Amino acid sequence: MFRFDPLTRDCRSDFPAYHHQGERLLSSIRYIVLHSTEGQTAQSAASRFMQPGSGGSTNLVVDAFACYRCLGDNVIPQAAAPLNVHGFHIEQAGYASWSRSRWLANGRTVKRAAYKAALRCRWYHIPARVLTVEQLVKDFGQTFTDAAGVDHFQAGPLNGGIVTHATVSEAFGQSDHTDPGDSYPVDVFLGYVEGFLK
Repeated sequence: MFRFDPLTRDCRSDFPAYHHQGERLLSSIRYIVLHSTEGQTAQSAASRFMQPGSGGSTNLVVDAFACYRCLGDNVIPQAAAPLNVHGFHIEQAGYASWSRSRWLANGRTVKRAAYKAALRCRWYHIPARVLTVEQLVKDFGQTFTDAAGVDHFQAGPLNGGIVTHATVSEAFGQSDHTDPGDSYPVDVFLGYVEGFLK
């Protein structure tokens, strides 16, 4: 019988992602970005990201049983532009078409994602709040280059938060992805995050 990994277990590193955009400073991470894999298991999604034809990547993939680290926190995934550099991306096994009740039936996946997100909120001082499209556009901030030619990211007035890929798509129009779907229980996710932070 398959056993659940504890939430606190380190993520497995069996499937390093093929695509990435280089390294970043951990201090540049201002957003948690939530996705759905459009598949049944974290392992199948993580193994897909190893392939050159995957066309994208993420930091973590989770399901009810386990977590897979595809890229380190300091590595920029190809996940949801323009929040690749400044987002920590978590793929959850499931489908954007799922109903709220179907996502809640998959609650261990949502809870595992929330635990991993809460760690990053704590480590990188990301506010545990869900941003609307309007708030994300206002908050995204800007990158500027100093006299020495070094790029710096200046956070916006909200200093980051939690968003979905759908929110990023609507805010900036750089993709048409709608995951993890309109019925994803982001309120439940946030409740878990807040509980873990306490």
